[in-house]
Order: sequence, then C-alpha cells, then structure tokens
Amino acid sequence: MIATPSSDSKISVVPEKSNAEVLDMAHMRSIMEEAEIRRWKYLGYCLRTPSSLSYTSLSWAPEGKRKAARRPRETWSPVIMKRLNQSNISGWLEAAAAAKDLDNWRRGGDVVAESQCSTWNTVT
Repeated sequence: MIATPSSDSKISVVPEKSNAEVLDMAHMRSIMEEAEIRRWKYLGYCLRTPSSLSYTSLSWAPEGKRKAARRPRETWSPVIMKRLNQSNISGWLEAAAAAKDLDNWRRGGDVVAESQCSTWNTVT
C-alpha cells in the first residue's frame, strides 16, 4: 500500500518496483529459472550414474490407464527429452556423453533455463 503525501504528514512515498527489478537488484534468478537449472543438474547426475535407480526412471513407461489424481499426465522422461531437444541433444546416449563434461553441462542448464523462462514470460 502506498501512502499519499499530504502537507502536514511526514509519510514519504515509496516508488513501486516490479519483481523483476527486485530480483535484478538482489542479483538473483527467478524461481522458474532456478527450478530449470536444478532439474538440469539432477538430470546430469542421473546420466552420470547409470547403475542408479534414478537412471532407470528415465526409461520407465507406466503401464495401464492413468487414473485421475494418481499419476501425472507426463512422466519425467518426455519432459526432459523436450529440454534436450531444445539443447540440440538428440537422445539419451548423447546426453550421457554430454553430461560427463560438468562445466559444459552446467552451462547448458543455464542456457536451457533462460530460453525456457523467456518462452514462459511471452506466453503468460
């Protein structure tokens, strides 16, 4: 709430700032960008540890019909494949090879997050 100044009050007017301006002043990312970067980093971890259960979950295909409120419409792997295709990575083997190089993989997460969040901002 912004106070209106009057001649006898000592209340000052504070200019409004948008969330983007506040995040920029604090040198922080938006929550959507941070979520994308963390998802990308976790994918890199999964791809670098092929004997783990998380690696197995990438190729998991649920059986049967999806019951309402029991399972998401999309599993994690199709969502991740869309992100990989945006980064010009065609498949799981190529992604696993790319994930071995940590610096490039993390840099790619920043790029995917920025591109994904910019498309979200244009849609909403």
